[in-house]
Amino acid sequence: MKKVLIVTLHSGEEDFPHCLTSLEGQTHRDFEHRVISGLGNLEAHTALYAMIQREAAAFDAFLKLDADMVFRTKEGLARMLREMAAVERCDHATWPVLDFLSETKLRGVHMFSPRATWPHPLHAVFVDPDPVIQGCRREFPATAESHVMHAAFPSRLQAFQFGVHRGTKCFSSEVKGGGQVMRYFQFKLLAAVWEMFVRTKDGTRGMAMMGAEWARRRRGRAVEYRADEEARTYFESIREIGFQEAYEFCRPYWGARRVPERLKYWLLAKSDKFTRRG
Repeated sequence: MKKVLIVTLHSGEEDFPHCLTSLEGQTHRDFEHRVISGLGNLEAHTALYAMIQREAAAFDAFLKLDADMVFRTKEGLARMLREMAAVERCDHATWPVLDFLSETKLRGVHMFSPRATWPHPLHAVFVDPDPVIQGCRREFPATAESHVMHAAFPSRLQAFQFGVHRGTKCFSSEVKGGGQVMRYFQFKLLAAVWEMFVRTKDGTRGMAMMGAEWARRRRGRAVEYRADEEARTYFESIREIGFQEAYEFCRPYWGARRVPERLKYWLLAKSDKFTRRG
């Protein structure tokens, strides 16, 4: 039986108790769970990857399971280990996670072999680079079963931070890494959250869109989405707003209808509306 080190990055997510409960129920029991908390996003990921490299000789596999990720079944961990082992010399495997806010599948949960290493220092915003590997990488497609649910129980603050984080990746002129393909992926994700927000009138999804729009309007600088004081002050000023106010605030940019999503993104990317504040 493979010995697994599961590492969780924790920064106050509402889902964390559910994450722990889902781990306790796993049929694969030969694992150790460690939690990294109290650090900013960049510092937390730096500590995570340093820990994996430091412990490479002690474990057969490493799983990055964020605090907002919850196993959907008791067999989830065992099945992930089997699926990765079925790929010869697999050093990095990723599975799609089912995201609550967008109702889409995201590339989300990662498992590594002891051979994986990471560059140092990490990019300040794109803190999840693929590791340097000797063998192969297997990205299970969106059609594969999602063993993990993402952000199933988000707080309004957590949703707002989700929007700020994704919006910064999409819109900040300071973000040099990732390229246009990555920026479009973030836009597509936020567009899906917008559609779910309009359909369900869910206040939590409204907070995600408020965060994304806040980041878009401050496109000139990147922010540490969990620690930025300006972002936190803004959240406190809007945390209780209802559907209609959030809808009216975000609609001028996100509510364009009858325009294909990809075309809409590229048109906005080249327009003055995309680049100016407010």
